[in-house]
Amino acid sequence: MALRRLLGPKRPLDFGKNAATPQDARRALTQAIKRQEERLAIAESEAVDVQLLGQVTSAEEWPKLLAYWERRNPSGVAAWPRRLERGAYALNLWPLAAGRVGRAAGLGGDVRKRQPKKLICTPGLTRFEPDKGGSDATTALAVVCATWLEDVGITDFRALRLAPPVLEAWAPGGRLISRAVVDFDLEWSLPAADGI
Repeated sequence: MALRRLLGPKRPLDFGKNAATPQDARRALTQAIKRQEERLAIAESEAVDVQLLGQVTSAEEWPKLLAYWERRNPSGVAAWPRRLERGAYALNLWPLAAGRVGRAAGLGGDVRKRQPKKLICTPGLTRFEPDKGGSDATTALAVVCATWLEDVGITDFRALRLAPPVLEAWAPGGRLISRAVVDFDLEWSLPAADGI
């Protein structure tokens, strides 16, 4: 089922530019989690425990991050934007094994130092432009989580148990601006990660 159909006749989420309203994004995420819960009830023994980690990267640091992933997984980044407009941000969604997230990696280093080493499957990506009336990081996180759950979460897994996502915002030079669990006031099948 396409994510657009989950939203009904309302304005569609514009994933490429992430023009979703906070209400649309949250509604789409609520529907995606509900669908995952239905799948989990049927296939409990085959479920995979997943922690979604969202990392915000500025347009300034995007070329380094893109170059890192082009070397590490060239086919996996073919659809990623080659550049971001000034004032735009990318939000990568990294699917990790659930449990202890631990300390943020790459403090004081460049963007390549904070990239996760062990992903359990295909990551997600969206971009947003808060200065141009686009969404903020939390709305972008809801959009990319909903999209990932309806795409990768459905095709790559029989069922998922999900911890609430963690959102990290970074400034150039490896300065961690914020790191928090964002549960969107929704019920998640796993508790929040330790070590945040």
